[in-house]
Amino acid sequence: MPKRLRTTAAWRISIWTATAFAIGTAIAFSIVYLLVAQSIRQRSDAWLIGEADTLAQVAEDTPRDNLYDRIVEEVAELATQEIPEEPGTNGKRQNSVFFLETDPKTHEIPLWVGPNAKEAFLQAIQTANLTPGEPQSIRISGWKQPFRVVARVHEDGSAVYLGLSDRGARHLLHKLTRSFAAVWSGMFVLVA
Repeated sequence: MPKRLRTTAAWRISIWTATAFAIGTAIAFSIVYLLVAQSIRQRSDAWLIGEADTLAQVAEDTPRDNLYDRIVEEVAELATQEIPEEPGTNGKRQNSVFFLETDPKTHEIPLWVGPNAKEAFLQAIQTANLTPGEPQSIRISGWKQPFRVVARVHEDGSAVYLGLSDRGARHLLHKLTRSFAAVWSGMFVLVA
């Protein structure tokens, strides 16, 4: 580009306009991104709290007899099937939801519905400082994405934990970011 053209007022105005457009759209996208991320988090937290309340109520209302584990496990299985399974790193489908019930009085193996690596989940829950009724993110050994977990503690000391992988939400946000970056780059080139 000739030096004379770069020093004209039209050139400077177009560069400033393109720069202002790029900055303005980046700010607008950031705001939209934060609102979408917050909405996704609120939605998944609301689902977690509602399902954990239901599972805790079923666990509390079901008599502690020979059928207890089976009944609670069936209800937990139904809750975990509400969210689609996610593709794993090895191509197999993996469950993105888990349910865990612990009873400190019995010291038995806890009631578990979820991926096969229950020990990693149990260890992460035991080391996390979870506030009952409040969804929090925890890292599980062997999983790239954190899980949002909500705990419900009963009067007798037993507890119900329900967790949901953040992977689906993060995948959606990454896809949104890539789409915006492609459109933003193309529009910036056209404006310039």
